[in-house]
Amino acid sequence: MPKQEAVNLNNKGLEYFNSGDYRNAIQCFEKAVKIDPKYKEPWSNMGLSYGWLEDYQKSIDCCEKALKIDPKYTSALNNLGSAYDGLGNYQKAIENYEKAAEIDPQFKNAWNNMGFAYYNMENYEKAIECIEKATEIDPNYSNAWNNLGLSYWGLKDYPKAKECFEQALEKNPNNSAAQKNLNQLKNFLGES
Repeated sequence: MPKQEAVNLNNKGLEYFNSGDYRNAIQCFEKAVKIDPKYKEPWSNMGLSYGWLEDYQKSIDCCEKALKIDPKYTSALNNLGSAYDGLGNYQKAIENYEKAAEIDPQFKNAWNNMGFAYYNMENYEKAIECIEKATEIDPNYSNAWNNLGLSYWGLKDYPKAKECFEQALEKNPNNSAAQKNLNQLKNFLGES
């Protein structure tokens, strides 16, 4: 059981993280692991925060520390995959997403992220296979619907891509990426 002060600092870090203040989040996570170095959550959260700051090597280092504490910690595996994704090492990213999904087959983020890594490798069929698992787990997962749309667009299946972007917006009307992609697709198809 982690020390209460470390838990409080981790929670405060998450508040900063959720508001987009990654630097203050990292400071809280660093204080938490100084108090309790075996507390895996702030290590993983720090890795995620460094990833958002595009400091992927620090992200990798933090996630690996979390995984030394618990090799089956799915959030750290997913965050580690995201760091490798950021570096453009999609194969290493996929390996980590696969490990996370193997441990927890219902981990929608791992499936979506794995699919997006395949999308970045232009393996659209495999991308669709993975991302569809994410939408089966959570039919309201707007970001997955957006990524599914991108993958169908990659296959030049424009009607299916449009349908997926529309699904993303139905699930979350504030999904700006899906709105941008839908508008770009309509312009591309001359439907604007």
